[in-house]
Amino acid sequence: MNFMTDTYTLILIFSTYLISMLVYHFLLRQSRRYTLRKANVTAVRFSSQTKPVSGGIGFFIMFILAAVFFLYYLNDTVAVTPQVLTIGLALTIAFFAGLLDDINNTPPLLKFISQLIIAVICIYSGITIDISSNLWFNYCFTALWIIGIMNSVNMLDNMDAVASVAALTILISIAANNFLGSRSVAEEHFIMIIFFTILAFLFFNWHPSKMYMGDSGSQFLGALLAIFAIKYIWNVNLHIPSDNSVLRTFTVVFLSFLIPISDTFAVTVNRLLKGKSPFVGGRDHTTHHFFYRGLNEKSIAFLFFGISVITNFTVVLISNDIIGILHPVSISVTVLAFGYFVFAYINTRLTKPREDEKSSV
Repeated sequence: MNFMTDTYTLILIFSTYLISMLVYHFLLRQSRRYTLRKANVTAVRFSSQTKPVSGGIGFFIMFILAAVFFLYYLNDTVAVTPQVLTIGLALTIAFFAGLLDDINNTPPLLKFISQLIIAVICIYSGITIDISSNLWFNYCFTALWIIGIMNSVNMLDNMDAVASVAALTILISIAANNFLGSRSVAEEHFIMIIFFTILAFLFFNWHPSKMYMGDSGSQFLGALLAIFAIKYIWNVNLHIPSDNSVLRTFTVVFLSFLIPISDTFAVTVNRLLKGKSPFVGGRDHTTHHFFYRGLNEKSIAFLFFGISVITNFTVVLISNDIIGILHPVSISVTVLAFGYFVFAYINTRLTKPREDEKSSV
């Protein structure tokens, strides 16, 4: 089956994008009557807190429609395995935990408990990072990964379009690794549905945004990216026979998730050094400090998109043995990525908002 000429695939792409646009348009109109906005309106966000946080609801609606489509129209080709049900349950828990936070501003502990539950049910169903021969080490490492990425995506959603473009580029590498590797057609189509759902949302989330994804969206996306990265980035590379499989695996994970990892690292370290909780909001993210340096919000989104496209393209090349981890391209991109990681952190230490910027944001 040729991916680019397959009629079914093209119909799926077009219909997903069209339906998603209609769903978001409907949610935006309904928000004028039944307003779902961040419960904690005093929370620190770079832009206004008064915009609707309906993006996550759109993600979940499209997820449900995809599930119904697969179960009732492709039931002869899609096997409903315990692992498939687990992924569905995990994403559902992530969405509703985030939605509850959007409505009631729940304490961080409750969010952590929901993330831990998601990690446990994934581990129980066999979704684990096979980094060691010690199963308990793998279980703990997997839980740390899932919880970490869910929080990382949540923290990255602090400026228009940034979390969306980062998620899109990571999904591209996940989809490409699936397509070029073992190829689960059902998962390929599911990833495509989520990709074009986010792409449609980007129309409403691009600066100046009309809506945010909210915690319901960031928790949903964080869980999805964490789970599928285990299958198509972590384990794909760990299972390739090589003397440096661990090195290549950590390298491709770092490259794929460079944007959220860099932001989470900088924010966490800076807040801990100041004696603050990493989970309390603030205008101290890498995105904000690029703004203080003079970039506008659109430029920052384009910058993050460009960086993430380059790193995730390299991830696909390495993961599918098109180039090796010690290939000049791999080394060059990795060095540049690490350079960005260091610069992004140093920039948060050097730049401060001007008085006019403090009053405007």
